[in-house]
Amino acid sequence: MGVTAQEIEPDLLASAANVHCYGYLDRSVAGERKLYNGLMRAARLFVFPMRLGPVAGVVREVQLNCIPVVISRAPGASERVTDDYNGVLVDTLEPEDFARHTNTLVTDGVR
Repeated sequence: MGVTAQEIEPDLLASAANVHCYGYLDRSVAGERKLYNGLMRAARLFVFPMRLGPVAGVVREVQLNCIPVVISRAPGASERVTDDYNGVLVDTLEPEDFARHTNTLVTDGVR
């Protein structure tokens, strides 16, 4: 089960006109699969705050599309992301930490 836009604090959703938050997209539903594939083609950055648990397969899909990732440091994350090389690992789930790391990534780029 994913987080829906209704579950996210309104001030986080309104932070920028070009930032969009999507909840869980079920790729077995044709319309949601089309949206998912379109997002993958258009994305320039993928931010994925996650709780403890294995890294979702979506991170692998994002990386296959050469999209930099900012994800939580969780079990399995370091197997997919080398911090400050092909993405950024964030030690907390605090929005401010994700914002700071995302800003650094956008400003400095991924090596």
